[in-house]
Amino acid sequence: MRIVRPRLVVCLGSVAAKAPLGQSFRVTTQRGQFVSLPECRVIATAHPSAVPRAPDRAEAYSALLADLKTARSGLR
Repeated sequence: MRIVRPRLVVCLGSVAAKAPLGQSFRVTTQRGQFVSLPECRVIATAHPSAVPRAPDRAEAYSALLADLKTARSGLR
């Protein structure tokens, strides 16, 4: 991230989120929230492959879209 210098990193899933944010990060409780790091801002959401496996697919899809819209708003 120091070389590329992105304005925003969107992490899809807990494995991706824990790489920059640490092992204590929980997507289930912290999804859709911006985290500021020295290199850039980071936002995490559930992995898209989790949507079809969710008990309520419509709710999971809506939550994913809401998180991605939040991420997009962070680029303005």
